[in-house]
Amino acid sequence: AAQRLEAEGIPDLAVRHYFAAGALGEAERVMKPLHGDRLTSRLAYAFRDLALRLPEDVQRQYPWMTRCGASACRYVGDYAGGLALAQRAAAAARGRDPNLWAFSMHGIAVMLLHMDRFAEAERICRDALASLEADVEPRWKIALLVVLADSLLHLGRLGEAEGLLPAIEHAAPEPQPGKGLREKYFRAALAMARLEFALAAQGYRAALEEAAAVASQTYVTWILTDIVAVELARHDLAAARRTLERAQGAHARTGERLTDLQLTNHAGSVALLARDLSEAARLYQRTLELWRDGETQEPRIQALLGLARVARAQGSLTEAESLLNAASSTAERINFGRLLPEVRLEQLSLLHEHGDTARAAALLPSVRDTFTDWDTPPGLARAALWEAQLSAPASDSLLHSAVSQAAQTKDDLIPFLAEEAAWTAPLLLTAIRRGIEPRAAEELLVALGPHAVDALIRGLADLHVRHRAIALLGAIGDPRARRPLLQLARKDPQVRTLCEHAEARLRAPEPVSLRISLLGRFETLSNDTPIPDAAWKTQKVKTLMKFLLLHRHRSVSRDEIIEALWPDADPGAGEVNLKGAVKTLRQTLEPLLEGSRSSFIVRSGSGFRFEAAGRCWIDIEEYDRLLGAARNHEAAGRLPEAVTALEQAAALYRGDLLEEDRYADWPAAERERRRETQITVLETLADLHARRRDYRRALDAIQRVLALDRLREPAYRHLMQYALARGDRQAAIRAYLTCEQALREELGVGPQPETVALYEQARALVSV
Repeated sequence: AAQRLEAEGIPDLAVRHYFAAGALGEAERVMKPLHGDRLTSRLAYAFRDLALRLPEDVQRQYPWMTRCGASACRYVGDYAGGLALAQRAAAAARGRDPNLWAFSMHGIAVMLLHMDRFAEAERICRDALASLEADVEPRWKIALLVVLADSLLHLGRLGEAEGLLPAIEHAAPEPQPGKGLREKYFRAALAMARLEFALAAQGYRAALEEAAAVASQTYVTWILTDIVAVELARHDLAAARRTLERAQGAHARTGERLTDLQLTNHAGSVALLARDLSEAARLYQRTLELWRDGETQEPRIQALLGLARVARAQGSLTEAESLLNAASSTAERINFGRLLPEVRLEQLSLLHEHGDTARAAALLPSVRDTFTDWDTPPGLARAALWEAQLSAPASDSLLHSAVSQAAQTKDDLIPFLAEEAAWTAPLLLTAIRRGIEPRAAEELLVALGPHAVDALIRGLADLHVRHRAIALLGAIGDPRARRPLLQLARKDPQVRTLCEHAEARLRAPEPVSLRISLLGRFETLSNDTPIPDAAWKTQKVKTLMKFLLLHRHRSVSRDEIIEALWPDADPGAGEVNLKGAVKTLRQTLEPLLEGSRSSFIVRSGSGFRFEAAGRCWIDIEEYDRLLGAARNHEAAGRLPEAVTALEQAAALYRGDLLEEDRYADWPAAERERRRETQITVLETLADLHARRRDYRRALDAIQRVLALDRLREPAYRHLMQYALARGDRQAAIRAYLTCEQALREELGVGPQPETVALYEQARALVSV
């Protein structure tokens, strides 16, 4: 049976049958080539379980099998198990098989690296490289050099890491397929750490071509995952979305545990860049829920950073500071030198926003020293800009240094300047006012584009920069400048001609397009820019918007609106309140609107109606459209298309409908209906994924069902079935225990017999 399964290309089942037959040598032969980038999650779970169950004397007798088991452990995130297996394989291979010994020492270092024991990983690699026999295959020397370089990179010793690249490049005496892959990949990682995003993108794409040429699906997945990070750092939302989809597709064919966490974080960062704060928070929180003790802290630190950015965007500065402190203390505790500057810059920025200049300034020297050690121009430019800002009023020398360094690395720095435009744009205007690198400052302001407009409009009031501000507003062309320029032209005849020339260069106002999210936290984007809470003026204005949206298919009478929003007001006061709220709402949605002819809030009979046709996207309408498309695809047998539509619909459900209005009566019925629909969508999605044997995504869908209803026992059974199909028996057992605890705590009952039967099946498989 094992031979037949091997011939049919089902190695995990073949190995299980060889084990059952006692033919461990044959099992080892099948496993030997299936390590590293040749693994999949299905193979890894099977090989991990088998290797760990072997007695230690048998593990030593079959060291290649043991070493392959260590690779499988790494793949599924069991680094402690992988470390033990790699150590036993190394002990068995010492003096007998120099290639296996080198491979096993590499495995020990990899496990230590993934357990955040960077200094130990460095020591193991150096000792192993010093002890390598002359006839060891070059690939094992390269592997050890790469892990050594990676250890140094994690420790923040970028110069030492870069110094190993020539040795990696020349370790193999002859050209080999994929010989330059690791070197290209590592150069790109160094560039990314140095904030040299253009260089990193170029390096990763070169590595991607080589990985594809040697058909290394795991490397393809890793590189695509890192390219997403580069595109996010450059604030290229469209590119990040496209590459994330490619990375997720590649990952579906491999399923490595660490990549799972990284992609979840990246999906959160894509949502954050798109200003979908609720979805971003959900995904970052998902990473924290999935992360396990004993795994590398990097995904957890990144998730904490992401949640801090979400909290900051929502105005919760205290919560953001607490999250950043947790990320910082973790990175410091494990000496994660590569991440520390990113964390500290985030802390510095938050403290500055909080007005705590002294504490912000105290963080700057360590960041600047690190960037100096790394020799990173974009990093040093950031530090110089912060030093000029925190030393306000900045000296001429500080301002000169900041602007000149920023200009030299403009392409890599623009995302940072845009993120911090609230102070970087005024700082650049200060440089112009003082005549310090004025041409460079002007080029940077134009490159900032719409992010510089608010500062330039304020600059119109400053006689020292007024002429330059007028010209720069014309160069940028943002229509928001039209009204201030015309007002200034009427007020100051001396600049009238200049204002008129600048005004003529402005683009025509774009028709306002709205993107509205009602699922989860209410959010409205106007031409892809979030409408801030302050723009609504009052909560009643925002509630009026929500109320009209929920009843958008009909005209809502004045009396109905007043009863819902101002139930205690007398008729006269209610009318006055409604009139004022409607006027403010129209101005909020269309700030450049002349008069009262709103495209969205229209009179309808004696009441009002929200006009959603044309330039308005609403998440619940898109959800319903996708759901209808999925039903049509499934009915026609087009399962891949049905899955895609359902995935897109489910992703729109960022939380319950208008979750911040959970105590209001008017959205309650629609909220409950939408919640039940989402559960049905996720259950259908899980079933379709399982029918396509994509159990990782089936598991994710069912876990999202349980996040909505933790007492839904059939969902626990599906969770157990999919975990068993994936080969993860322990996950099936954990699912049962969670189910049992939830049912007993909430309902005082135990699981149903069919759930218990699945549990017994999982226990029996573990004990085989």
